[in-house]
Amino acid sequence: MSTQTNALTADLLCEIPKRFRGTRVWRCTSGMLYDRSGRPVRIVRINGLPVIQGVLAPYGRFLGVEVKAGSDKQSPVQKQAELVIRTAGGIYIVAKSIDQCIADLLQLCGPA
Repeated sequence: MSTQTNALTADLLCEIPKRFRGTRVWRCTSGMLYDRSGRPVRIVRINGLPVIQGVLAPYGRFLGVEVKAGSDKQSPVQKQAELVIRTAGGIYIVAKSIDQCIADLLQLCGPA
């Protein structure tokens, strides 16, 4: 994940709850850690799931935000996750900026 993507993710984690009071969001990351013996332990999020997840208040709906910076695009597995989330009634947004993300949320849900 690029520095630009990390910065946008951090900004969205702060901004979304400000605009939608009561909303809870968290970062769902993946990576590798090592235990005390030096063996790798993979920290895994399910492939394709958005990096920001949460519950959108006051609607109580699952919220998934996939953050993309610059020319980044969704992978096929991310598009499949989007379909699963939307089909189940959740909200899924591909965010390239704070303003665009908030505008998409307002369009999908209206003001909170």
